[in-house]
Amino acid sequence: MADSNVVHLQGGLTVPTAAFELALALERRGLKMHLEDGGQTLVVTPPELLTTADCADCRRLKPHLIALVCYTPTDVHLFDSSVRFPEHGPVDWTVGS
Repeated sequence: MADSNVVHLQGGLTVPTAAFELALALERRGLKMHLEDGGQTLVVTPPELLTTADCADCRRLKPHLIALVCYTPTDVHLFDSSVRFPEHGPVDWTVGS
């Protein structure tokens, strides 16, 4: 059973769902995150688009947001030949089925 409180990303990074959803919500609103001071300072721009709640959430989830900013997925993709699929998964993709 999957834990709905965390998101498991390719390559092994696991973050709280709240951090993942916050990062997506900020990005959807046109905000960008990056790190300064050797990865110790999380910067979100433009700051005028941040709400008080956003700032509180960023402070609370800072270590996880930093991990997401630093995250680089592995280079394995769905259509790479190195990806292996079970013969019969939950959906049968056989032509004519």
